[in-house]
Amino acid sequence: MSRGDRASLAGSINYGKAAKQLIGSNLEIFRLFFRITSPAPRKFSENLRFSSIKINIAKKNIKK
Repeated sequence: MSRGDRASLAGSINYGKAAKQLIGSNLEIFRLFFRITSPAPRKFSENLRFSSIKINIAKKNIKK
């Protein structure tokens, strides 16, 4: 593995972390925005939680 390869690998790892942080912060903004604009915020957050639970279950099944 050359130095350039290692640098690009490190760069892509950092890019992945930055992308995750960006997506995470955008989700928080999106949730806040929806809480303000949605007529039934509790229902929406319940659906969001339920879908995230389903995603987590799917991830666990994939790992097995």
